[in-house]
Amino acid sequence: MYKVYYLLISLLFVSCSNDGPESETFMQIASITNEGEYISQQFSYDSYGRVVTYRSMYPTETVTVEYEYVSDNLIKITTKDINFGRNGIYDVVRTYQDNLHLESGRAAYCEGIFCQTEQNKTSIEKKYRHEFSYTSGNLLNVVKWTEWNKEGDGWAEDKPWTWENFYYWDNGNLMKIEDFNGNSYPSVTYTFNYTDVAGVQNIVPIPMGRYQYIPLQLKGIFGAQSVSLISEVHRDDSFNNKSTSTSYRYESADSRITKYQESRNNGITETFSVIWTE
Repeated sequence: MYKVYYLLISLLFVSCSNDGPESETFMQIASITNEGEYISQQFSYDSYGRVVTYRSMYPTETVTVEYEYVSDNLIKITTKDINFGRNGIYDVVRTYQDNLHLESGRAAYCEGIFCQTEQNKTSIEKKYRHEFSYTSGNLLNVVKWTEWNKEGDGWAEDKPWTWENFYYWDNGNLMKIEDFNGNSYPSVTYTFNYTDVAGVQNIVPIPMGRYQYIPLQLKGIFGAQSVSLISEVHRDDSFNNKSTSTSYRYESADSRITKYQESRNNGITETFSVIWTE
């Protein structure tokens, strides 16, 4: 899933209140598309500037996310991830049903159900809870993951699978992420390098392991973004003994990125155009 993390632009935070007159909203990302137009991301918003749908489309995969703002402290999220033609035979469908609970406009915890279906049969089903903690400077610090497998008609509540992921910051910039992914050691580690450019919204959001979190994180729901523009991201996968790196070059206007180039260490370079709402 990490591929999607490197293709998004930070969004400005706006009020989530349901009361009072229509809120003034800031210009926000409408779409991000590469030059070949086979990778596309689309965002739509309500009159309060809150994201209501997010779609990420690839040649063999489409992710669709819908957001319902039940109250100031609860967002219901429905996600459908379709991988087309596995082995050239059948689609794999992954769904998530989330209740994201907020405190003072910031994510406190999320409770959800995951289901994977293959050939119209459920192959995986589990329940999970994510708990978020922050530094005094509004920076995401720790995410505690807990999962329970399906057991009969219920869940194996007495057999939780728990781990924590850690986020390290320096002078307002995210420097490293340790993703334990259910292990006793960091199975994936991200490290970040930065340009000397600040005041321009960043292209790379914080990797959090869920498509559905990304638009909300970019709206400030999961704390602040890095203050400087990210120039390079390294991903070390100790579990599979793999390392990758991705570097970025930008074009911007009025403190908004309008185009960027993404270069990976496998020799692939792509250029993406960013369209903003009016």
